[in-house]
Amino acid sequence: MTDSIHPNVKAAQEILKELGLPNAQTNERAALTLLSLAGVGSNQSLKDSKPELHRTVDLMEFMRIEYGKDYKANTREVIRRQTLHQFMQHYLVTKNRDHLERATNSGLTNYSLNEEILQILKIYPNNGWKKLVKDLVNNTAMLMHKHKRRIAKSQVIVNLPNAAATLRLSAGAHNQLHADIVHKFYLNLLVKKHKSFI
Repeated sequence: MTDSIHPNVKAAQEILKELGLPNAQTNERAALTLLSLAGVGSNQSLKDSKPELHRTVDLMEFMRIEYGKDYKANTREVIRRQTLHQFMQHYLVTKNRDHLERATNSGLTNYSLNEEILQILKIYPNNGWKKLVKDLVNNTAMLMHKHKRRIAKSQVIVNLPNAAATLRLSAGAHNQLHADIVHKFYLNLLVKKHKSFI
């Protein structure tokens, strides 16, 4: 790829800007991330967007092969924290759609585009894409609420004594172990301590 901006990158940036994402999430890295999530290569159109599961390293490899952008390995965390996280907050992407209970630090952690953004990509630049953008922006809070309810069902609950609220931890064996320690050992310790004062 030459130094000129690829038309797909320009299109992805236009869509991200129309969605109201901050400048840091409408830059080239964000646009390439969106294109990679959609599986749209340099010789394809946005109409070819498809819903696939991608690990961050796979996205980076796609960017390198299709758009000649060779991000270094330590950029993976930047893409995850500064792009994918914001995409999730704007309901463009779902993390671990195939297994919501997957542990946070799993090497299988993946990201995929939500149906609403796929529809926008597939009809861009034809009339109607901006209306779909507006619909998504207007419905983001409701869509996120539904998604958070789905995630809550898989979380590990920790009930602390005398706490005003329960703790919700992400799914995974380590967090389940933490919950078990609190529920079994810590509470037993409190009971024994209480009996010793009687």
